[in-house]
Amino acid sequence: FLTQAVSSQAQLVITPEYSTPWSLIDEIARGTMRPPDGAIWVLGCESITPDELEARGAQINGNPGTLLLHEPFDAMQRAQRTFVDPVVFVFWAVDQSGADVLTFLVQFKCVVSRDPDHVELRSLYLGRNVYKFTPQAGDISLIALICSDAFEFSNELVDLHHRNLLLIHVQLNQRPGHADYSGYRSRLFAVASNSTVEVVCVDWSTADATEGSNERWKAIAGSAWYVSPTCLTVTDAEVNRLHRDGVYYNIVGGRWHVFYLNYSPHAILLRKARVFSTGPQALAARLAPEVVERTVWNRQQGAWLPGIADDGFGTFMEAYAPLIPALPELCGQDP
Repeated sequence: FLTQAVSSQAQLVITPEYSTPWSLIDEIARGTMRPPDGAIWVLGCESITPDELEARGAQINGNPGTLLLHEPFDAMQRAQRTFVDPVVFVFWAVDQSGADVLTFLVQFKCVVSRDPDHVELRSLYLGRNVYKFTPQAGDISLIALICSDAFEFSNELVDLHHRNLLLIHVQLNQRPGHADYSGYRSRLFAVASNSTVEVVCVDWSTADATEGSNERWKAIAGSAWYVSPTCLTVTDAEVNRLHRDGVYYNIVGGRWHVFYLNYSPHAILLRKARVFSTGPQALAARLAPEVVERTVWNRQQGAWLPGIADDGFGTFMEAYAPLIPALPELCGQDP
């Protein structure tokens, strides 16, 4: 997946909560694959203990040109809780000497999620900091929330930070549409319709199985790209094209545009206009996303292969096609 991101020079790369192995972070640090300059990777990483994270940080920071940062650990929490749930931002920065530094900024989850075994409630170390990227005053900002962090993204915080914002929400959540998880979006729909703000939600796909279990993940996924109504129109032709490629258009919150991703496991490469642009606005039209590539993992071949999104209608037609010739007789003379 990351190799494809490098090959396509993707500017924004996102994986869901708990999904990216730390061995990949090690590979990135060693130089096996790295983001292009100006890009940002937002990787929802597997859980890790504070000791393991500090050891990995010491190794990365011991090499020239790489830097791993995270907020200081609280001694009391560290003694009581066993793991952190992190997002790792990977991007190029410049140090005080002007040298390029590949930076790994680790953000900890700040609010526990409820799970049947209360794992997070008992064992999750909670962070205090959520980072906001803003290159210069007035530029587009970027904020990432980890699943239940949305509980504390209050109306006041939404009001304060929504202008010129790209908000990323990564989840491992079987109920992504629950009011507690989507409340910040309801606030955005109410106060930010005339602002330049977009939201990307990335959740685990349906039908995945957790490690060590044969029980299938029953989530609807709900992965989507939300776009405020400002200056965006979507044509019927674009809706049809996106649907064929596994992206489904809808309107939510009265006027907001939303592009839902197919719920099956896949990797998708989208081409999309910038969230926010300076300069002549006549040249900065906001366009619907375009699917460049949709791939699925083939276990037999051990490779990502082009995949066709199943929207469910094909299965429906296959089941009911034999009935179609009998429809006039079944319906009688009454239309």
